Amino acid sequence: MDSPSTITLDKTISSSDTHVSNDNLITDQGLSSESSKPDWTNFTLDQKMDLLLDLSFKNSFEIRKVSEDLSKHTDDIKSIITNLDKNSADIKSLSANLNTLNSSLAKVTENQKSSDEKVCQLVEICNVHSSAIDLIKSTVESAGSVNNISAGPSNITSSQLLLSGVPENVTSNLSSAEIIHQVFNKLSISKLENDILSVRELKNRRSSTSHGSKHSFILNLKSAQVRDHIVDVKRRVKKLQIRDTFPTVVNAPEGQIYLNEFLHPDVYKLLKLTKVKARELKFKYVWAYKGVVCLKENDDSAKIEIRSQNDLNKLN
Repeated sequence: MDSPSTITLDKTISSSDTHVSNDNLITDQGLSSESSKPDWTNFTLDQKMDLLLDLSFKNSFEIRKVSEDLSKHTDDIKSIITNLDKNSADIKSLSANLNTLNSSLAKVTENQKSSDEKVCQLVEICNVHSSAIDLIKSTVESAGSVNNISAGPSNITSSQLLLSGVPENVTSNLSSAEIIHQVFNKLSISKLENDILSVRELKNRRSSTSHGSKHSFILNLKSAQVRDHIVDVKRRVKKLQIRDTFPTVVNAPEGQIYLNEFLHPDVYKLLKLTKVKARELKFKYVWAYKGVVCLKENDDSAKIEIRSQNDLNKLN
């Protein structure tokens, strides 16, 4: 008969063998692979409990590890959140500043448009009045203190030249600059185009003919000497035919282009009165030169200067 100690040892060994056998069973059934799912139907209750305890231990270990990692990064996360809040506030402030800037730019753009419109209006006004201002300046400089042409000598003059007799179909095909260029080119004085300060059309001096309206232009020149030279050149040419002057214009009418000094209104009035008187007295020539009205009875007679109404009254 066996002793008690021997029996206890055998049970212990048997129990140990059984546990080993269970582990081997679990291993044999595929639990060594992490990717395999156990077949719970083949496990005993003890084996299931052992497996659950083992899985619970592993999960607890993983959870503790993740928790430790999260604890390590908590401060970093808090810092990132703080920076995000600060950046968000900065973005809002920048957005507000941009809105203010856009509003200011819109006002500046509106003011610029308004200023541009005003400048354009001022330029138009200046263009309208520039010729009148030039005429006043040249008249004041030349006339001096002359107040009444009938009271004394008349030599009121300016640096302005009157180009007249330009037909309608020429002005409709050529600009004023092109018209002047062709006239000066015909007279062989093209270089004097550089002495022209400004040009304006004299609308109230148009005359109508069977060929349509005739146009006149006032040329403001650098000096009276330039004007006198142009007038002298034209007088030597005598007749400046329209068709010869503007050969590129189709169906240009017959007639002449005239170049004369642009007279002060008082001198022009005296010239008209002198022409009437000359017809009465049968004088052959009447003209104005350098602001002075002149006339001759015939080719051989002396030139008479009419500087005032008093001079005209002396003619008989």
